[in-house]
Amino acid sequence: AVNVDLDALNESTIIAKVSAVSVSIAGGAIGVGASIGISVARNFIGYDQSGEHIPASVQAYLRATDVTASGALTQHAVSNGKIDALVLAGSAAIAGGATVGVGASGAGTIAQNRIAVDTRAFVDDGDPPAGLLSVVNAGSVHLKAMDTSVITTYVGTVSLAAAFGPVGAAISIGVATATNQIASVVEAFIKDAIVASTSGDITVEAVSSSTITAESAAASVALGLGFVGVAISGAGAEATNVILGKTNAYAENSRLASAGNVSVLATNTSEIDAIVAALSAAVGGGLVGVGVSIGASLAENYIGWTADGNSQPAEVKAYLRNTSVNATNVLKVQA
Repeated sequence: AVNVDLDALNESTIIAKVSAVSVSIAGGAIGVGASIGISVARNFIGYDQSGEHIPASVQAYLRATDVTASGALTQHAVSNGKIDALVLAGSAAIAGGATVGVGASGAGTIAQNRIAVDTRAFVDDGDPPAGLLSVVNAGSVHLKAMDTSVITTYVGTVSLAAAFGPVGAAISIGVATATNQIASVVEAFIKDAIVASTSGDITVEAVSSSTITAESAAASVALGLGFVGVAISGAGAEATNVILGKTNAYAENSRLASAGNVSVLATNTSEIDAIVAALSAAVGGGLVGVGVSIGASLAENYIGWTADGNSQPAEVKAYLRNTSVNATNVLKVQA
C-alpha cells in the first residue's frame, strides 16, 4: 500500500430548548392567585437515562495486524460531542381582593448535562504469543486521539407575585440550577508491536480540549400593597461544573525505529467558564408595609474532583515503558 488511513469520528450532538410559562390572576372579596412554572432538561451522551456511566467509544486501531506501506500510516480518532441546552421558566401570580389579596408565584429550572466518551488511536497486538509482535512498516506513522467535547448551557428563571387589597400579601420564589459534567478518556498508544518509519516521523499524540460554558440566572419580584402590605421574595441560582478523565500517550512493550523524529505527546487544555446571577426584590406598601428579599448565587467548578468533593485527579501522561527507541533525529516525550 502507498498510504494507510484509519479514521474514527464522533459528532454526537444534542440541542435542547425547554421553556415553561405559568400565569394566575384572581379577584373577588378574597382574591388568591397561585402560579408555578418548572422546566427540566436532562441530556446525556455516554450515560443511560438513569445516569449510569456507559461511555461512548471512538476507536481507530490496528490489532494483531501487520502493515507495510511506502507512504503514511495515519490513525485518527476524534470525538466532538456537543450538548447545547437552553432551559427557561417563568411564573406570575396577581391577586386583588376587596378584603384580602394573596399572590404566590414560583418558578424553577433544572438542567443536567453529561458527556462521557472513550477516544483511542492505537496499534496493539492484543495477546501475542511470546516473541511474536505485530510489525508495522510505513513511510511515517501518526497516531492521534482527540476529544473536544463541549457543553453549553443557559438556565433562566423569572418569578413575579403581586397582591392588592386592604390586606395584600405576595410571595415569589425563583430558582435556577445547572449541573454539567464531562468525563472522557483519550489515549494514543503503541503496545506489543514493532513500528518503523522509513522516511518520516513516528508520532503518538493524545489531546483533550473539553469546554463547559454555563450561565445560570434567577430573578424574583414580590409586590404587596394595601392597608397592610407584605411582600416576600427569594431568588437562587446555582451551577456545578465538573471535568474528569485521562489523557495518555505512550508506547509499551514495543520497539520503535524512525528515520526522523519520535514524539509521544499528551496535552489537556480543558476549561470551565461559569456565570451565575440572582436578583430578588420585595416591595410592601401601606400603613403597615413589610418587604423581605433574599438572593443567593453559587458556582462550583471542579477539574479533577467530583461534584461531591472527592478527589479524582485528571490524568495527563506521556511515557515509554519497556520500549526501545532508535530515532535518527529527536526523541520527544512530553505531557
